[in-house]
Amino acid sequence: MALGPEGRGIFPKLALQTCQRVYVIDGGRIALEGQADELLHNEQVQKVYLGE
Repeated sequence: MALGPEGRGIFPKLALQTCQRVYVIDGGRIALEGQADELLHNEQVQKVYLGE
């Protein structure tokens, strides 16, 4: 889950399509970080976080 400008949760795929830089927090730690367009095409992100 990502937080939008108002602190509300938004869906992960929408966050990757909307944001420039993304931090994936898993278990309270930053698991991945990088440019959103790169992470959107990352195989691990697609499998684990996007269910693709």
